[in-house]
Amino acid sequence: MLSAPIFREAEVLGGDEYLDEAQLRWITVIEGPVENFVRPGELVLTTCVGCDQARLVEMVADIAASGAAAVCISLPEMGEVETVPQEALDAAAAGRMPVLSLPWEVRFADVIMAVTDRIIAKQHAAALAEPDQLLASVATAALEGAGLAAVAEALEAMIERAIVILAPSLHLLAHGKLARERLGGAIDEWESRLAELGPEETARIELSLSTETASWVDGVPALGLGAGMTVGARAGRRVVGIVYAAVDEDRAFIPTLEGRALTQSAIAVAMEMLRMRAAVAAEERLMQSFVWTLAGGSSPSREVTARAVLLGHDLRRPFRVALGRAADETTATALAERLGGELGKEAIVAARGELVLALAPESAAPLRDLLAGFQETLPEGDRASWGVVEEPTALADLREPFRRAERLGEIGRVLLGPDAVADDDRLGAAVLLGALAEDPGAVAAARARLEPLIAYDAKAGRDLQATLGAYLRNHGNTSAAARELYLNRHSLMYRLKKIETLLDCSLESYEDRFTLNLALHLVNLAELMAKPS
Repeated sequence: MLSAPIFREAEVLGGDEYLDEAQLRWITVIEGPVENFVRPGELVLTTCVGCDQARLVEMVADIAASGAAAVCISLPEMGEVETVPQEALDAAAAGRMPVLSLPWEVRFADVIMAVTDRIIAKQHAAALAEPDQLLASVATAALEGAGLAAVAEALEAMIERAIVILAPSLHLLAHGKLARERLGGAIDEWESRLAELGPEETARIELSLSTETASWVDGVPALGLGAGMTVGARAGRRVVGIVYAAVDEDRAFIPTLEGRALTQSAIAVAMEMLRMRAAVAAEERLMQSFVWTLAGGSSPSREVTARAVLLGHDLRRPFRVALGRAADETTATALAERLGGELGKEAIVAARGELVLALAPESAAPLRDLLAGFQETLPEGDRASWGVVEEPTALADLREPFRRAERLGEIGRVLLGPDAVADDDRLGAAVLLGALAEDPGAVAAARARLEPLIAYDAKAGRDLQATLGAYLRNHGNTSAAARELYLNRHSLMYRLKKIETLLDCSLESYEDRFTLNLALHLVNLAELMAKPS
């Protein structure tokens, strides 16, 4: 791999003796905690942004322990650590892992593309070595990462047929110039026609077009396609794309020649789809690391600002913020993927552990309403509890709304249930109480004010606290409080007198009612928040 041009300026800092035994299977990018994000055999790219020397050593050790093939470090020019310390090289050597360095100017996106192209090419070497090998023009288009349109045009030049390349969902991914010329109407109307198909019809058509070898079909009238040949592009057992060649009525189709070319071109499509998937996955990993860095940090550094530009983000752009907590990491990851599709491409959705961070643009509908509707589409066990901050905030200032959303989610989960969607409007004064409930001094003072009542209830088996709560909740209306407690008015008045005696207060006094109401709410909320989620 190191012979690739992209590594021309790379330097092997340590572990030269392990280069030959390092089995490279894939490539990944990581900036935060390693945890379980690195798999054995991966080449790990990192800038170590935000790491001091001790954290850098720890990260390299964790990467080595994961079984990575190698780590490639690109230290920022103005970063806290200027060189990779010897302790990090020693930690890598203990795990028999090479350590490489790249200049800061080398773009990770270019490295990812170069590495994935070579890995995929090696995986398909056996197919390419066969006598009926993939024809050179199509192979070159795929291996050079020129894109699906280049693959379609190379195949069109080879067999002189209109070529379209579809996703398994039947969305149009690419087409050649002949397809634009000969199928113009179908190309222009593709998405609108597809939108009219039901799920069952879409699945039926997808199955008919995803053949393992080139097969004849009478056409797909629903999508404006006439008769032609089709083949599924496969990665393992999974169909990742469909190649369709439209046949002209005035020229006979030659199955032996053109069918073979079509079948082999599906390999090129599969290779390009895998490469694109790898690039998207790497970009998503970078994006997620980036937003979590902003959520957990202070003002963005020069390095973070540079990464924002590279990822196409404007730190001044305002977003609405929501933070969800799912039952576990697997649920959170699935939830983030599905929610990203619901919110659209302008939103940012990132999962880490059990948390899901969702950022919606200022122009989006209120997040509370969107998330409430989204929750209803999920099975109960797949839902999350959400805290929502509706006021749009610049991406650079994500930390403060992130913390607010975190607090709203915690209080909402306690007061409203495990799948609540909570914001300031819905929680009201409970937001202020939540802050007080985390203050041991405030809770102790509230408990001390109610202690005679608490002790009496425990000894006598009564629930005078509930009686006081109902009286205060009904604004001192004894008839309404009696109805709520299923008591006659005489029994209620006796209990209220007992409360006044125990607490040495007057329930006719506004100050006493306010103090007791606050203390009662604060003690109850503190007890609820102390229970496991």
